[in-house]
Amino acid sequence: MYKVIIGFIGALLTTLQAWASWNLHYVEYEGRKVEYAYYVPKTVTAETDAIILVNGLNAKGEQMINDQWIALSDQTGRPIIAPTFPFEGHDAFQKRQSFQFPDAWSGDALNAIFNQFEEKGIHIERLYMAGFSAGAQFVGRYALAHPDQVVKCAIGASGSNDHIKKASPVKFFYAIGENDQWNRRMFATDFVKEANKYGISVEYKVYPNAGHRFTPEMKEDFVRFMQD
Repeated sequence: MYKVIIGFIGALLTTLQAWASWNLHYVEYEGRKVEYAYYVPKTVTAETDAIILVNGLNAKGEQMINDQWIALSDQTGRPIIAPTFPFEGHDAFQKRQSFQFPDAWSGDALNAIFNQFEEKGIHIERLYMAGFSAGAQFVGRYALAHPDQVVKCAIGASGSNDHIKKASPVKFFYAIGENDQWNRRMFATDFVKEANKYGISVEYKVYPNAGHRFTPEMKEDFVRFMQD
């Protein structure tokens, strides 16, 4: 079970007013401390969709948030949540027990964050998710497992994906560097093939001269994809 940490920094969510930049908080779930950065726009309503951003392995969630995401948040009224999931090692990954697999524990930890928002008067309904590398594994799997909750999902250079076994209303964007490792490029093309097989909407883009990095062009495309 998770332990809800009482009170955010200040009274932002109680009054539905926004700071000018993102802030940090955390939740405890099954003995794990999961930190997250968040931004709540002044245009937020009591019932709202949210933008979920998940960074790569051992990178901070707040590193995903930039002025473009904040501008989109202000425009749409969707708060931003960017968790930093602790990685528990290669053995946990092989056993599908690491954060890249939402059904292990990280999906419930994200729900615990939503409960914190709920306690402060903001009910999160639908999700717009984006992730890079290990974070892309999380958002891709979460979106496929929760098609009733996720509207759009942007996947950047995922290190692995689960096979698609049925149709889904979720709209996907898949980004991969032209010079990324062969297995990540294979995961990308396999995902697109399987999505097409089941009639799932997927926009696929290869970035010339890019290796395994979250390029400025990818970031711009992710924000563009989330516009509506």
